Amino acid sequence: TAQSCSINNMESSNEPLAISLNMEAVIGFSGEVANSLLLLKASSSLIYALGSTLCVRELSTQTQHFLKGHEKPINIMSLSASGNLIASADKQKSGFLSTILLWDYETKSIKLHLKIHKESVQALAFTAYDKYLASVGSLEDKSRVIIWCTETGKALYGVPLKAEKEDKEIQFFHNDNSRLGLVSHTSVELLKIDTQVKKIESVKCSISNLKRNFMCMAIDAEDRFLYAGTRTGDILEIQIENGIFQRVAPIRNLFGNGVRLIRIMPNGDLLVASGSGTVARIDIQRL
Repeated sequence: TAQSCSINNMESSNEPLAISLNMEAVIGFSGEVANSLLLLKASSSLIYALGSTLCVRELSTQTQHFLKGHEKPINIMSLSASGNLIASADKQKSGFLSTILLWDYETKSIKLHLKIHKESVQALAFTAYDKYLASVGSLEDKSRVIIWCTETGKALYGVPLKAEKEDKEIQFFHNDNSRLGLVSHTSVELLKIDTQVKKIESVKCSISNLKRNFMCMAIDAEDRFLYAGTRTGDILEIQIENGIFQRVAPIRNLFGNGVRLIRIMPNGDLLVASGSGTVARIDIQRL
């Protein structure tokens, strides 16, 4: 909505036209940015990306807040489990550093600027109690995994990963801040932070003779199983303790255009979204 102004006054003035337009409301969401529509249950708020701006929409009052800090379009977002922190990263030109902004939700202000990854960030994830933030860089950045302290902004640990494409998702375990799961284009990996030698160890999971391209993942509440969604349209269940493939589903009626998102419901069932627009609930007992 533009502020009103007098056309007659503009025409009679020799001054250059300079009208301040303040954004009051926006309707619309493209869905092009990964993980860019977040729901904060405590305050019934939607958080989503609009170019280089984060929009916080209060559903109860239909009011909006616009969080500005990025200079380039946002390409990835993450919301902490507590809802207190939001992480967003932008996509830069080749050779330039992407900026990760850590936002304080309550004050709607920037808490930390984090810069280390070249060009872009592929994935972001918080620990269960907001202590650490994990980020995965682009191929130009050698797909580095960095663990950040959310209080100081210090990069604590890092490791480069061998990757062919930029399909990645990372997630901390629910009950162990030192362990993470990661899916890349052709592999599922379990990561462990060794605080003694300050390094990240990586172990690839065995998926038998299956050949899959992975797109997303989720870890159950007890950290027993990892579920990896594939471009083929099925889901692989991997036992975390041994890093071994257990089973795959569905066998028939695969999800069209791949499994793009997996979330685990309170009773353990899987909520799955596909590239064809299908959203399905899968009974974990009959996977």
